[in-house]
Amino acid sequence: MINRATLFEKLSQALIAIGDVLPRMDLSAELYQTQYMEAALSRLFTYIILFLRLCVRWYKKSPLGRICSAIKTPFELGYQDLVNHIQECSKAVDDLASAGARAEIRDVHTLARLQHAQIWQLDAKLAEVMEGQKKFEVHVTQLLQIATSHKILTARIGADVCSISQTVYRLEFSGVMQFFEPKVLPETALLKVRSLVRRDTTPSLPSPNEQRVRKTVLNWAFGKGSSLLMVQVGVRAQKQAKELATNVIQNMKLGSQRVFWNLPLNRTSSDAQTIEELFKGIIFQVLQHSGDLVGSCAEQLNLSKIHATHTEREWVDLVCLLFSKLPTAFVIIETEALQKTYRHDPDWSKRLCQYLELIADRSSEAGCELKIMLVLYGNSHRGGAAASSSKTVRVTTLQPPNPVPPHLRHVARRSGLVAKGWKMQRPKGRI
Repeated sequence: MINRATLFEKLSQALIAIGDVLPRMDLSAELYQTQYMEAALSRLFTYIILFLRLCVRWYKKSPLGRICSAIKTPFELGYQDLVNHIQECSKAVDDLASAGARAEIRDVHTLARLQHAQIWQLDAKLAEVMEGQKKFEVHVTQLLQIATSHKILTARIGADVCSISQTVYRLEFSGVMQFFEPKVLPETALLKVRSLVRRDTTPSLPSPNEQRVRKTVLNWAFGKGSSLLMVQVGVRAQKQAKELATNVIQNMKLGSQRVFWNLPLNRTSSDAQTIEELFKGIIFQVLQHSGDLVGSCAEQLNLSKIHATHTEREWVDLVCLLFSKLPTAFVIIETEALQKTYRHDPDWSKRLCQYLELIADRSSEAGCELKIMLVLYGNSHRGGAAASSSKTVRVTTLQPPNPVPPHLRHVARRSGLVAKGWKMQRPKGRI
């Protein structure tokens, strides 16, 4: 009975010790998941399972069997070795956990040293920045003192810089204007054409065509929105066409309108003209009228850029850009010199009309009310009229005046287009 009580007591003590060990082992397994920890825990749990197996086998025996087993196999012989192995494995797990804790402490110390070194470096850099800021403040103070002491010199330098800038702008503007300047200035051409028209004192009788052309021109001039008026000049009506163009230009100028024109001289004294030269002449007049456009279109009017080779369409784009900066404008184009240049090109008038329609449409989209009058001669007006299908295009025909019979020449007057009282006045009832 003594052996049985002793065995039962020691088994209970062993089970209590195992119960105390298991929570620590579970925590070690959770914190230190290494191969060594896994192997140590496996050995520990193996011995614990073997010990529990023996305990269960002893507990399942009968009371007599337990007494006999306690006498035959006391605790020291049957169970002590397993308990010793459990204690050794438990100590091994605790040692591994302690070693892991020391390794973590070492890593923490290493990281702390690294962070300390980084903080030290940041402190050094911050000190350098502060020192640089102090030096910069000293330099700024010195500069302010110098600027204050040399205020008059600074003002003079600023004035000189402004003067240089203005001089450079004038030089650039002069270079741009010289590039676009036509062979005959527009004002000179207008005066000469008017003089030539006035010399012709051939009398003529009034005709319905005269009244129709006058009405069409007035509707075109005072109508709303951008539009293109094509005046088709009949045979032997060149003098009336120039007369019409000069009168419209003069009336627009008297009305303080922005009017730009292309008026070549007569056939005997005028040189041939290209479409490119036509657009260059219009650009010249626009820049002459509004010089500030050179600054707002500096990129497109750069001297090196405009001196390069360009197509007709590129000049059209530049014209569209300039007109988009103006609120309103009138353009009068007389094409006698163009007809002389393109006499072997049947499509030149069609191409020119397409360019002018494009200019009118794009100017209208930009908010500019642009009105263009194009005077076409001979067969060239057919191609121009055929190329135009827009609703903003108006077409009229200018016929030669009716000849005056000899017995009525003493009462005849000049062509009705220049008769006294014909002015660019708004028709009645039009707002």
